[in-house]
Amino acid sequence: MIWIGIAASVFLLDYKIKKWAEKNLKGKGRKPIGKTGCSLVLVHNKGFAGSKMKEKPEAVKAIHTIILVLFGILCILLGYFKKGNEMTAFGLSMILGGGASNLYDRWKQGYVTDYLGLPVAKKLVFNVSDLCIFAGAVIAMIGEMK
Repeated sequence: MIWIGIAASVFLLDYKIKKWAEKNLKGKGRKPIGKTGCSLVLVHNKGFAGSKMKEKPEAVKAIHTIILVLFGILCILLGYFKKGNEMTAFGLSMILGGGASNLYDRWKQGYVTDYLGLPVAKKLVFNVSDLCIFAGAVIAMIGEMK
């Protein structure tokens, strides 16, 4: 199925960038990306967005696992990956791939590697998975409205 390929592509892209970030950004502080207002910076996030619940990484890991598994099962049971739901399925595949990449980090390292500072949220640092989860949610909602 193409949808598994999309989720896997999101996962692998972010995985590769995270490995690069761990190797090349450690101890370097914020590195501006041209005049975009964006920056590269290495952050290890043990919590949810904005480091919420960072003092309870095992609970975060368990919650993240349960949500991702239930989300995937629900998408399959509701038939979102069948023909005719291409836009919705694309968005959901992005969410699943991004969620899986961040969950892999939690299980493997105990934290999620973030590396991208955006000018619109200077205190938050993201990764490609986070951006794919957000974009996937928007795409899936638009797909459902059609």
